Amino acid sequence: MKTTLREIKKFTPCIHGWKSLCDRLGNSDLDTEVSILEFLEISGAEAAFRALSTQKYNDYCLILADVAESVLFLFEGVKESDAPRKAIEGIRASSK
Repeated sequence: MKTTLREIKKFTPCIHGWKSLCDRLGNSDLDTEVSILEFLEISGAEAAFRALSTQKYNDYCLILADVAESVLFLFEGVKESDAPRKAIEGIRASSK
């Protein structure tokens, strides 16, 4: 999933964060595409989750399902319930 620097700029990032992002990308052209994972790596989790607001709702839900699935093993190691896994599957099914 990608967004552009133009979309990120709409959320008025701090000057330091914006400069850091552009420096790491080697580009400040507002039409430059940035993947959400690349943005996460460069800017950190809080900024990346704000950047998710630039995505379509279905794409946003799918990204969050991926995040939830990445830590599902922690829950499943403690609880014997498949409810979280079924919820993730439901999100993916409804976003098709």
